[in-house]
Amino acid sequence: MKQQVKKIVAVAVLSLIIGATHSQIKVSNTVPWVSDKGYWMVESNIHDPLNHIVRFYNNENELIYTEYLKGVKLNIDKRKVKMKLKKALDATMKLYVQHREPAEIRDYVVKILK
Repeated sequence: MKQQVKKIVAVAVLSLIIGATHSQIKVSNTVPWVSDKGYWMVESNIHDPLNHIVRFYNNENELIYTEYLKGVKLNIDKRKVKMKLKKALDATMKLYVQHREPAEIRDYVVKILK
């Protein structure tokens, strides 16, 4: 009976130690191209790979800006393109908060994505 109690106590102490160390480890599940200000979506057609529609949304799912890209090939599977889209989103959100005109926003987005 004493050995069973000792085993139960040992297992309980070990599980508490493992649980305490596991709770202190912070693992970031976010990827670098995810912005904390909002998100972007790209619409494209496989039959017309040089035309895209890029839409930027804020965290409240409100459409902030839409950009039509013609003659630009975007491979959104590449990290570099995703990082450029994040940069464009951040610039768009910054200008949107400053209540800038859409024409000014367009100049920044096109420059970043090309």
